[in-house]
Amino acid sequence: PQHTKFITITLGIIATVYFASIFTRQIVNDDYMAIYTAWLKGLGQIGGKDFNLDSYSIIMDLLVPIVMIFPDGLGSLYAARLIYFILIGIVAFLIYRLGTLLFNARVGIWSVILVLITTPMVARGLDLRPDMIICIGWLGLFTLFIDKDNFFKPAKLLLASFLLILVTACKFKAIIVAGP
Repeated sequence: PQHTKFITITLGIIATVYFASIFTRQIVNDDYMAIYTAWLKGLGQIGGKDFNLDSYSIIMDLLVPIVMIFPDGLGSLYAARLIYFILIGIVAFLIYRLGTLLFNARVGIWSVILVLITTPMVARGLDLRPDMIICIGWLGLFTLFIDKDNFFKPAKLLLASFLLILVTACKFKAIIVAGP
């Protein structure tokens, strides 16, 4: 009971820090590029033709509706970061699931806590980059592959295919890992 209370309080503090960061952290170049590119695409412009596109990710296309709903001010940035907050929750769930499948629930929960308090996650987890979606894709695939008895069921194969396509669509160079 005392252990459960400590973990609940710890996860609550971590979630509060991440949620507060949605509204208080600085705007980094990735945020600016994603929002600005989505805004240009929302206006009907084409990357590489109407404006320079240094690095493409499907994130820009997914952000277009958000930027069109909140075209002025920081509303689109906050809404996108809120989505990334949810994505961090999905990453945490998948890490817990992997830890539980490979070891036990205690390892799963401590793995989540340790990942969420690392500097890269705290400092860059809410940046509008494809990394979080790619991470979800790979963790999801690992979770599916570990369950080798049920992996070849059609629904699991379809989900694995979707996750691999998602990873590739976020950043084509991610396919380098899947190729072998």
